[in-house]
Amino acid sequence: MECSFFYGNELGKPGDENKMDDNPFKKAFNHAPHARLLLKTDGKNLSIIDVNVKFQEDLGQSKKEIIDRGAMYLFKRDARMQHALKSCHEFARMKKTNYKTHHVHIKDAFLPRMDDKYTIELTCIGGSLISIVLLPGTSLAGNVTKREPSHFKLLDALPGVAFRCKLAQDWPLIFASKGHEKLTGYPVSMLHDNPDLFFKNLVHPDDEKRVYQEIKNGLQQEKIYSVEYRIVSRSGEVRWVSEWGTLVLPENGLGIFDGLALDISIMHESIRELEQRERDYQEAFNQANFYRDLFTHDMNNILQAMLSILNLCRLKIDKNEMNMDTVENYCTKLEMNMDRAARLIRNVRKLSLLERDDLELSSRDILSDLNRCIEYIQESFKSIFNLEISLVSELEKAPVRCNDLIEDIFDNLIYNAIVHNRNDIREVIVKVCKQEGNEKDHVRVEIIDNGKGISDERKDIIFNRRKGESSQTRGKGLGLSLVQRIVELFNAKIWVEDRVDGNPSAGARFVILFPLAG
Repeated sequence: MECSFFYGNELGKPGDENKMDDNPFKKAFNHAPHARLLLKTDGKNLSIIDVNVKFQEDLGQSKKEIIDRGAMYLFKRDARMQHALKSCHEFARMKKTNYKTHHVHIKDAFLPRMDDKYTIELTCIGGSLISIVLLPGTSLAGNVTKREPSHFKLLDALPGVAFRCKLAQDWPLIFASKGHEKLTGYPVSMLHDNPDLFFKNLVHPDDEKRVYQEIKNGLQQEKIYSVEYRIVSRSGEVRWVSEWGTLVLPENGLGIFDGLALDISIMHESIRELEQRERDYQEAFNQANFYRDLFTHDMNNILQAMLSILNLCRLKIDKNEMNMDTVENYCTKLEMNMDRAARLIRNVRKLSLLERDDLELSSRDILSDLNRCIEYIQESFKSIFNLEISLVSELEKAPVRCNDLIEDIFDNLIYNAIVHNRNDIREVIVKVCKQEGNEKDHVRVEIIDNGKGISDERKDIIFNRRKGESSQTRGKGLGLSLVQRIVELFNAKIWVEDRVDGNPSAGARFVILFPLAG
């Protein structure tokens, strides 16, 4: 550990001690109100490498004269100082990374022109350095166990914790107000035995690097720093803290800084709640836009189709080409578009209910639902299309946890398989079987058609016409959005394949996997 670290300049290099005249901590050392000096050991001998202005004035000698004399010679008149120096020297030789401090009370003169009563504070900075401070009187400055209630009453009344730290590795704590225990769970009495507790063991690991850098930058620039971070209390609770601090003059030969940390956990919780509400409002806004855009787009398509039919009717009438077969044909097409409009309205309403309610599920045989759906569609389109719809099941019963919305899945998929088909015979095959899985078995339902099929590019997006997406995505309608949402509600999965592998134009195969109900 070099002098550059002692002076607070962690970016310094060995040998740069004479280049740090502008270092704020070096200035603080030189102009401190108490006499102090810095010693360094090479493992065998102690050498004085720096003294401040106050020490030179008290001793009546220049820095050069003092440094040349050597440490042991300077203090040879006092046995207690000799003993303390030797103890610190031995500690330094152990190359430890913590600190050891001796307090020696001097009543008699032990240096020329220094006849007052002093407390000598020797601090060994493990590795190479020893700091000596001459404090008038017998008070032990910086000892966290010595507190005058009248001095700290205001600090102890603060809602957070006021503290003083050494500007050294892990920022050991010199003093903390009583709010320390309320904030961290650690009583102030533990600080004497655990001086590095405040930063090293408290700051959340994910914030430690950032906080250390921000505080160091503020102190190096001699500014009041401000930083927010998380701590982990003694009970393991994570709390948010807002901290302010600033550099102060050294008090024991080491750079120090004072700070105030406030618990802002409640504020952060309020911010999180506000952010969640904002997300909820945005979701509701997107949902409203989703329904509006899709309803507007699909309803416009329906109305445009109906308008085209009416225009054709007028054209036939004007040309005297209208007959009963033509009238019946146009009426049928109008009925189909009216049915599409009614389905659109029902689907919008069901989607809105799904977004709002958590519907209850129960075990249900979906084969009955499939049969009802097929019968309804065959009856509805028998006079319009030539249909062949069949149900092929390997199971006598297919129990699935669902509700009445299961019919909307099958109704929409079979309906799409018919209306998006231009063949003379519109064929739909519904297959049901059991599919075994590693953890759970499923009921597999396939709805296979001989229509125009679905391109590979659209297979991945066919179900994704959801809230917040562009209303310009055409050709999907609300039906598949409704199907996807209901499938999610039933904890099932759905995807689309080619009816004939590698030939999308030969028709589509919609596959749904429902968890098999026990």
